Amino acid sequence: MEQLNEAIACFQTALQLNRYETQFLDHLLHQLTQAEQFDVVIAIAIHALQVNPTWDQGYLYIGNALQQQGTDPDAAKACLTGLLPERLIQQYCPDFSFVSLSSLSLPDNQITHTAIYSSGTVDLAPPKTVDQTVHPAFLNCQVKTLPAYVVSVTNGRVWADAYTRAILTSNHAFTADASTGNAALIASSAKLPFPVQFQGTLACLTIRDSHNYFHWMYDLLPKLELLEKCNIAISDIDAFLVNHCCYPFQRELLNLLGISDEKILDPLIYHGIADRLIVPISSPSFHTGRIAKQACEF
Repeated sequence: MEQLNEAIACFQTALQLNRYETQFLDHLLHQLTQAEQFDVVIAIAIHALQVNPTWDQGYLYIGNALQQQGTDPDAAKACLTGLLPERLIQQYCPDFSFVSLSSLSLPDNQITHTAIYSSGTVDLAPPKTVDQTVHPAFLNCQVKTLPAYVVSVTNGRVWADAYTRAILTSNHAFTADASTGNAALIASSAKLPFPVQFQGTLACLTIRDSHNYFHWMYDLLPKLELLEKCNIAISDIDAFLVNHCCYPFQRELLNLLGISDEKILDPLIYHGIADRLIVPISSPSFHTGRIAKQACEF
């Protein structure tokens, strides 16, 4: 126990210095888990994730601790898939406040919300099979479609990584309907690297699983149609933020659609503030398991 207390004291010093060593954290959190100090595990892991939101092991430690506690199975399941619920941040980090808003609730001088496609229902044709047996997954003949829209933020801040897209206003509120993943974690953190300043108009096209051909074709590329429907010309955009654009076919497709290599930003992690930040929003296929008709036709 004495060594454990010394380790916690070292972590508190690291917290003040804003420095974290993954190997040290792994050892500390493992020892705390063995000692059944689950609340301490969760608090330390959340603070560490506020410094490095892409530290996958941190979410697993939190999920495992919640499983051991047995009080919040939904939160445990979310953390084990890399998603940190907002309520955990509020519970374990009360000193870090954040505001979650809808893009529709903000004044026009900060953000504009342009609807492109409304929500609705689509009737599905019955599947064709070799016999009369239909798989249960195809028994539902109606599916709901989610709306698609374009959000434009003046002096907007964006954090983008492989899992998260956090869109924040100049007063640090994050727009829930334009963000994905662990946006609340980003909004709650004062420990991230300083954002780069981007002069001009930046379009955020980031998606989950962008390395995957299917998601690139049906989740990312259709976002360009939303810009077109919003009367935003490709030539009027100074840069396009695209996570994971390292395969030849990805750049070739963007080039064919009028986006030159010079306009493509493709870092693994991006944290920046743009004079004008544009975010086209559509329902990703991994949420619904289905693709919007207009995405197929684009």
